[in-house]
Amino acid sequence: MKKFFKIFGIIVLVLILLLVSIPFLFKNTIKEKIMEKVNESVNAQISFTDFSLSVFKNFPNATVELEGLKVINNAPFAGDTLAYVGNFSAKVNLKDILFKEDKDPYKLLGFSLSDAVVNVHMNEEGKGNFDIAKSTSDTTDEEPNNFSLDLKEYSIENLRFTFRDDTSKMSVILDSLYHKGKGNFANQVLDLETTTATKVSFASDGTAFLRNNVVTLDAVLGIDLNQQKYTLKDNTLKLNALELNFDGFVQLLEDGQLYNLSFKTPKTTFKNFLDLIPAAYTKSIEGVQTTGEFTINGKVDGKYTPTTIPKLDIRMLSNNASFKYPSLPKSVKNIDIDVKIGNETEKLEDTYVNINRFAFTIDQDAFSVKALLRNLTKNILVNADLKGVINLENIQKAYPVKMDLDLKGILKADISTAFDMASVEKKAYEHIRNSGHASLEKFVYSGAGFLQPFHINKAGISFNNAKIELTELDAKTGKTDFNIKGTLENFYGFTLRNEVLKGNFTLASNHIDVGDFMQTDTPAETPKQDKQEEKPTETKPASKANASIKIPAFLDCSLDAKAKSVLYDKLNLTNVSGKLIIKDEKVSLQNLQTDIFGGKTVVTGSVSTKGDTSTFSVDLDMNKLNVMESFSQIEMLKKIMPIAKVVEGFFSSKINVKGKLTPELTPDINSISGSLSAALLDSHVKEASPLVSALDAQFNQLNLSKLNLKDLKANVTFENGRVVVKPFAIKWNGSTINVAGTHGFDQTMDYKLTFNVPAKMLGQDASALLAKLTVTEQQKLGDIPVNVNMRGNFTKPQVSTDMKQVVNNLALQVAKAQANQLTDKVMDKVGKEVTNKITEKVGGEAVNKATDALGKLIGGKNSATDTTKTTPKEQTKKAVNNLLDGLFKKKNNNEQ
Repeated sequence: MKKFFKIFGIIVLVLILLLVSIPFLFKNTIKEKIMEKVNESVNAQISFTDFSLSVFKNFPNATVELEGLKVINNAPFAGDTLAYVGNFSAKVNLKDILFKEDKDPYKLLGFSLSDAVVNVHMNEEGKGNFDIAKSTSDTTDEEPNNFSLDLKEYSIENLRFTFRDDTSKMSVILDSLYHKGKGNFANQVLDLETTTATKVSFASDGTAFLRNNVVTLDAVLGIDLNQQKYTLKDNTLKLNALELNFDGFVQLLEDGQLYNLSFKTPKTTFKNFLDLIPAAYTKSIEGVQTTGEFTINGKVDGKYTPTTIPKLDIRMLSNNASFKYPSLPKSVKNIDIDVKIGNETEKLEDTYVNINRFAFTIDQDAFSVKALLRNLTKNILVNADLKGVINLENIQKAYPVKMDLDLKGILKADISTAFDMASVEKKAYEHIRNSGHASLEKFVYSGAGFLQPFHINKAGISFNNAKIELTELDAKTGKTDFNIKGTLENFYGFTLRNEVLKGNFTLASNHIDVGDFMQTDTPAETPKQDKQEEKPTETKPASKANASIKIPAFLDCSLDAKAKSVLYDKLNLTNVSGKLIIKDEKVSLQNLQTDIFGGKTVVTGSVSTKGDTSTFSVDLDMNKLNVMESFSQIEMLKKIMPIAKVVEGFFSSKINVKGKLTPELTPDINSISGSLSAALLDSHVKEASPLVSALDAQFNQLNLSKLNLKDLKANVTFENGRVVVKPFAIKWNGSTINVAGTHGFDQTMDYKLTFNVPAKMLGQDASALLAKLTVTEQQKLGDIPVNVNMRGNFTKPQVSTDMKQVVNNLALQVAKAQANQLTDKVMDKVGKEVTNKITEKVGGEAVNKATDALGKLIGGKNSATDTTKTTPKEQTKKAVNNLLDGLFKKKNNNEQ
């Protein structure tokens, strides 16, 4: 016995060692087999982060696990993730690993996967990213299947499945999918017990029809693998809280599937209807009081093939029902619903939706809709009638819908319409039939997009085929009021296909405050409501720091506008009129006229809010505006011509300017560029200013108020924060002041002025020099040019002149004048005496010779070689002047 137990113990030990070593011995072999088969059959990039093999988890079966499995597409979906599985576990027979013949398949006994993502994408060419199987050549000897399905159980946990079709613009999302099945697939006929739960979202062409609707299904499926037939036995499907029971089967055929299904609601209370609405749009329906019935029943019968679909007969019915939430004051009554989704021909294009009646009342307001939608898959045909009254405020008082806005007002409608989507797309409005009218009164909107509540006192729309007429829109927001009339084009393209809204309108207003049209950069959040008290939400106005003005992208229209007053950036404009063309987030201004600062301004140009930064480009024609008001209140003019602060009066100007705009649609000063030409009218210099004081300090008796500014014209250009003033002249007391230079928007300046002033204004030194001259000689001097450099800035100007040099030049002229006076006296006296003496003794010829000799003595020139005929007196004056010039130049050089 001891020997037996010893041998048995050794055998057990060997088996344990064998079981422990199997994962290590066969791990690489299995991994290689997996990658070999994958690469042979798949046109994609496959990888996984870890692989393990265990014989203990499900002994006597083996367990194969993959972690971080990725399937990445090649072209034409290169880089897209087709699938990711966080963890995949498969149960296989241990004998298949140890003793399987090469031709024998692996028996898959069960599997589980978790934390997975699957993305299925169909592009516009009709190709799918799931088509990754490599094409194989046709051979007579096909390889045997490497796996056989002997499932006993399987599970899927936390799977997100996404389907997207670019052609139909349709998307389906199954989120947080959990599915578990249990049955014996080794048998050809079996019952499979399943449990499924997921959140379903469905959207088509930008419209969300389902959003995170919770769907659960507990079902027993009768499976006949021989006939590929799947029968629904004991089952309950829930859509949110709405229950449906199914009966029938689905059978797979060679050319499609055969359906014979029917379903109905086991409960018939109206609460079933409320259960259809996703919880994201409302609150819990527990405690809701309902009356009346609501039923859903349907039948799907026939074959689904590439050319046919099963016949459909799906109905939703309710009659004289009502509901009331216990926390809300209003109830919804007289609810009638009669909707059918049908198909009698088995052709997909013949599927239709008939809303035979959908009606309800809140208080005394009744509203009803009737519509028929046909040809759903091609050119949708719509026939609809809407009639009734809705008090918008009562919607949230009767139904706890979550809204980011607060609506009030009375909507009245009596409209009939018939159209097809092809006519909408092609703008073939002659094929569209409309009639009726709609109105909105006492409407109030509070929410994102406006700083102040938006009030519509009254609005009216008249429908008639191609065009829809806006008969009246009397509205206000904040301090702004306006009345708009006009016609709407492409209304159906706007409402059904998110196209731009076209139209032509006229606008009249008493007052417009541009700041009232601010809108927040991000939508305001809806405040949380107390469970015990349900009140309409209010959106607090956003601060201007977080607000901006945006031109709506959906508008393509023209607007003839008139407003008695407009407040824009603290500027009061009156008698505003002009044409505005709004398109592509841009407003073009045509002949926009306004009275401002005592004159009139005409604006032509454009403003665009497209993109991250708003821009503008305008031409302004200003006529007879008040200088002080214009250049102190308009920030742009203040930066361009700050020197105008010292002027009182009126001016006319033409400005071409472009640049960027702030979020409030005011010019970003540092970005503007352009040119300005201006002419002053009946203007004068204001004496009380630092600039004038600095100039007065340099010149006695300047008196700038005597400057002649009438018809003064100036031209400037500006760019990169710098203004260049082209040279211009100012008339002053019969003389001129020449001005040129540059300044910056930061108020720094670099100007050069040339003052042509009388010598008496050059200071005491100049006055002392002038006293040595006669009045006649002083008059001969004329105006003397003085160069003035102005630097620093406009509030603290730094003024420098070449006054010292000017006074030295004046001293030279005075000395010359005095020397000339002395020369004249001496020469007159000497000449007379010499002439008299010589004449008495030798005669006239001798006089001339004597004069020439005197000229040589004083002037230093030979009369024989000097071609200039000058008298001795003139030669003497010239010599004196040369002597003085030399002396003054030497003096100046010494001073320097």
